[in-house]
This record gives sequence, C-alpha cells and structure tokens, in this order.
Amino acid sequence: MCIYSEQDIQVQINYPRIAIIGGGPAGVTAAIFAAVKNYNVTIFEKGDILNTLLKTGNGRCNITYNEPNFKELTKFYPRGNKFLYSVFARFSVIDTIVFFENLGIKLYTQDDNRMFPVTNKAQDVRQALLKRIAQTTRIKVIKRNIRHVSLYEDMSFNVNNEFVFDKVIIAVGGKSNLKTILKDLKLNMTPLKPSLCALKIKEDFLYKIPGVCLKNVNLKYKKLNINDDIMFSHKAITGPLIFKLSSYMAYEEMPYCIKLNFVNMEKYEFVKELNKKIKESPNKLFINTLSDYFPKSFINIVFNQYNLPLDVKNIDASKEFKEKIAALFCEFEINIIDTQKEGEIVTAGGVSLNQINPKTLECKTIEGLYFVGEALDVDGLCGGFNLQNCWSTGFVVAMYL
Repeated sequence: MCIYSEQDIQVQINYPRIAIIGGGPAGVTAAIFAAVKNYNVTIFEKGDILNTLLKTGNGRCNITYNEPNFKELTKFYPRGNKFLYSVFARFSVIDTIVFFENLGIKLYTQDDNRMFPVTNKAQDVRQALLKRIAQTTRIKVIKRNIRHVSLYEDMSFNVNNEFVFDKVIIAVGGKSNLKTILKDLKLNMTPLKPSLCALKIKEDFLYKIPGVCLKNVNLKYKKLNINDDIMFSHKAITGPLIFKLSSYMAYEEMPYCIKLNFVNMEKYEFVKELNKKIKESPNKLFINTLSDYFPKSFINIVFNQYNLPLDVKNIDASKEFKEKIAALFCEFEINIIDTQKEGEIVTAGGVSLNQINPKTLECKTIEGLYFVGEALDVDGLCGGFNLQNCWSTGFVVAMYL
C-alpha cells in the first residue's frame, strides 16, 4: 500500500513535453500527479474537462468502493482484473480517500460499501479537482477534438498535425473516437461493446410497468449466478442486476435467455410459504397474498400475460395452481435481444492489455505512449470501480513518465 504524499514524490530534472488526450477523471488525475513532479502537461479535451464526472453515481459521484484489499477489489472487474494487481498495489482505495481528503472532499461509506462525498454532489468533486488544476501553472487545458496521434522518426509524437510532444497519455473513454485516434499507431484493440447498460427484451409486456422495482432477484445464465435489484422502464429492463448482466455478458451473442427467480428461493420453499399464508387468511384473494412479495402492478401484468385468474381465493388455490405460480415466479424466463442504444455507463474493450506494461502503463512497442482509464481493456461493475481504475491508473502513469 502506498499512501499518497506530495513530499514523497521525487522532482525530475529533465521535463519532457507531455500531452494527455482526454480530460476525464483518469486524464485529470494523471495531470495533477505529473504536475507535482514538475512536468508541464497539456490536456486536450473537445468539451469541458471532467463533465463526465457529473453523471456518475446519479449525480452523487460514487468515487470508490471501500475494499482496501486490492486482490479482493479486482474481483469486481469482469475484464482486466489481474492486470490491475500492480496498479492497485501502487495506488489503493485508501490512497484515493487520502487524495480526495487533501482536496477537501471527505467521503462516507454506504451499507453496500460504495463511497460518496459527504455532500452527495458530483459537482463538488469536479470543482475540487478543477481548483487543484488552477493552483498550478504546469497544467494547460486546450479545447480541441483530437483526431489522430502519430509517431515521428525521432520518436516524438504528432498530435493533430498541430502539436509535437515527447510523451502522450491516452485517456479517452470508449465512447470517444479512440479507434480513430490510434489508427496510425497500428495497435491491437479489443472491440468496444456497451457495458453497464439497460437491456431490451422480447417480453415487451414488462415495459408496461415503468418504475417498478423488485429487490434481491436471482439471475442465472450459463455459469453466471448473481443477485441484485431489477427495475422495469418503458423501453428496457434496468437496475443493478441488469447492469451486472450487461457487464459480464458484454460480448455475448444476442439473443440469449436468462432465468430470473423473483423471490430468490427454491420453488418448494415458496410453495411452503404460500401455504402458511393461505392457512392464516383463507378468504383472502391469492393475488393479494402474492402482493406480500411483489408490487401489485407486476402481479397483474404477469397474470394477464399468462391468462391466470385474478379472482381465486387462497382457500380455492389448488396444489397445481400454486406450483404453477411458484414455477413462474422462481424460473421466469426473459430473452435479451439488444442493449439500450447510447445508454451505456461505460464500454467494455479498448487497447489490448498484452501490449501494455502493467507496472508503468506504457505501451510495450511504442516508447513514450501510455494508456489510462477506459482507454484500456478494463472495466468494472457498478459501485465506484471504474472511477477507482481512473484514479489509480492516473497516479501510476504519472509516477513512471
């Protein structure tokens, strides 16, 4: 573990010209730590820097996840987890907490270990980082859409045929023109795919209950067996459970069929619970008994879709009927047919990791070229993991420039 301290960073004598392509969390973090080492850095961003931060954590900015053990932390990354070992060993969650406290941003931990600023405002996090940038003359920000980076014979870098730099850090995310920027450098890339996104389904009758949320649902598909909340919208299914599915299955060919257990218990257990409730209230409508487990709108839409009677009393519910209900709600099949376009939070894919030195984040074949954040073929689940990747890779790359 390496607790960040400005005094511990060795000041360099020779200062190469450094460009950072991308003004998101990873690029800005790299710039801040590079400036501490007295490097002069230019950030290129087509819009306002750190604007993407404002949308994170539903506007609250889920800065990180409270897991100090880096090996445990990497388990939340479907792609690139082993690659992150050395990165997180150099800049951990604890380092992130200290870094933001030094910026005046105190964090708190939710029950689910997600960490947020005490103000619950992403804007406060952005402003603290912008203030830190403004405190140094060594960071220059240029609003420019970077179309390409190429290499001169003297191993310096040509950026947009306008600028020349000794070293370049690629810090753009998967939603950008990453592939176009790197075209002249002929690097291998893992195809970009939407991740952490809502999914479209064949069973579109479920779109008729937007806003309905079901807690602690179990999902099974092939070897995947996960639990979390699911939410229905007017054009897709969403929520933490679906974000996890879309991340793990980012490269799965569609359509594919998942199985949902809405009560997260075995069928016989559910029947046993229903029988107990039926005994307690024999004259109660069966659908009202089910409302102890599910929202009524969800029950009604399912019963209508499968032509199930709504007027059956508990006492009249046959064994076969109860078993049919248990089978339906414990083994509910949904066919995933597409992602919700432009709805992804992050993208899977990026520069192939076998081309990157995990200790320095430098390209193995092109000296002076580095990659951080989402430009790498690394992505995590919801919970602050993708931002932690940005903070950590931003620090590591600055240390090894």
